[in-house]
Amino acid sequence: MSYSPTIALKGILFGEASSVSWALGDQSGEIVGGDYWVSGPIQLTPGDNSITVTAEGADGQSSSD
Repeated sequence: MSYSPTIALKGILFGEASSVSWALGDQSGEIVGGDYWVSGPIQLTPGDNSITVTAEGADGQSSSD
């Protein structure tokens, strides 16, 4: 639960990725960082917000959570 209208996500990257991004509805953004990354502020809407983070490797394979 968040009482703030925005949130930033933080994470740890295991392995290598050519890009890391986030998506929430029609919003999306690139995440800049290395092994430890932090997104910019993400605008939340009232109710449940399902944010997806996707890492893509140089070989085109991707993983999302």
